[in-house]
Amino acid sequence: MANDKTFPEVKTNPLTEAAKKRLSRSMMFVPGNTPKMINSADIHGADSIMIDIEDSVPITEKDTARLLTAEALKSRKFRGETVVRINHPTQTPYGYDDLDVIVPAKPDMIRLPKTEDVSEVEIVAKKLKSRKANGWEEGTINIIVAIESVRGLYNVREICHGPRVVAIALGAEDYRADLRTGKHKPAVELLFARQTILHAAREAGIRVIDTVFSDVKILKVSAKLNSLKLWVTTANLVSTQAKLKLSTKYSLLTKKKSLTPLRY
Repeated sequence: MANDKTFPEVKTNPLTEAAKKRLSRSMMFVPGNTPKMINSADIHGADSIMIDIEDSVPITEKDTARLLTAEALKSRKFRGETVVRINHPTQTPYGYDDLDVIVPAKPDMIRLPKTEDVSEVEIVAKKLKSRKANGWEEGTINIIVAIESVRGLYNVREICHGPRVVAIALGAEDYRADLRTGKHKPAVELLFARQTILHAAREAGIRVIDTVFSDVKILKVSAKLNSLKLWVTTANLVSTQAKLKLSTKYSLLTKKKSLTPLRY
């Protein structure tokens, strides 16, 4: 924790501190309402498996996705780190129900989407703290925040210092929509956000994860590698199993060639 009087003192614990340093090269996105995809998500060796019960799940299937996700976490052992992207607890009517069902299933991390203020992080952290009655060590479940709006970006430094926060990601599509800009190649409209998030995360000592990478054409992968030399992050998110191999290949290239790893 930085010795900065701007931020309130946050009590740390060994498990949370260890989670901040965990290797994070690739993250597999899996819809929480699709059991077949959940069961096969781990076979390609992603560092993290993120089961999504937010944007990829229709409103009519939120309850189903929530229960399926919890059951999968309880009944099987994933090799990769397990993450669940919940619905926002104050911006939607589903987030508190998500926490009530998912937290007892003990994923490694809760992903808080569309984070705009540290008070939102505190809501989730308080819910996690209440599970100490189960006998879990403090820091068993931690938080990854996602910046997806201009307001969130302007509050990013304080958010990075929030309780239980071990990683931060950029949600590019919603950020672009809030910025009222188009999608470009290279993504110059994301440059300021990527650099700001990277600096805030570095100062807070947490992991940085890039936005979803969904373009699997080899030439475009090469172009992305070149552009990412400007703002190195530790992971590319992937949304299908076929894309995971390319993301992992990119991650290995960061070790062999000119990209600098995040943790020095």
